[in-house]
Amino acid sequence: MLSSLAVVAIGSGAGGILRYTISLVSRSALTTFPYWTFLANLLGGFLIGLLAAWLPSDSERTRLLLITGFCGGFTTFSAFSLETLELIQQHAWGPALLNIGLSVVGGIGACWIGYSLGR
Repeated sequence: MLSSLAVVAIGSGAGGILRYTISLVSRSALTTFPYWTFLANLLGGFLIGLLAAWLPSDSERTRLLLITGFCGGFTTFSAFSLETLELIQQHAWGPALLNIGLSVVGGIGACWIGYSLGR
C-alpha cells in the first residue's frame, strides 16, 4: 500500500510541476479566456485516454504512476472551475460559457481520440 502511494505521489508531483509551468506561461497572456488551462485540460484528456488504452490493465503500478498520479496532478479541473467562476463573477458570460462548453466537449473528445489511437 505504501509503495502504491509513493508511486502516485511521484506521478502527481511530476504532473503538478508541468501544470505549474503552464500556469507561469498563462500569467503572461493578457486575455479574458483561459487558453492555457483549456489546452492543459485537452492535453490531459488526450493523454489519459491514450494511456488507458495503451497500458495493460494488469500493470497497476504504471497505471498508478501515469494515470492516477501524473494525469491527476496535471489536469486542471479545479483551476478550470475557479477561472470559470471568476468569469461568471465578472459577468463575462460569453467567455464563461465558451470555457465550459469547449472544456467539457473538447476534453471528452480528446480523451476519445487518445483512447482510439491507443487501441
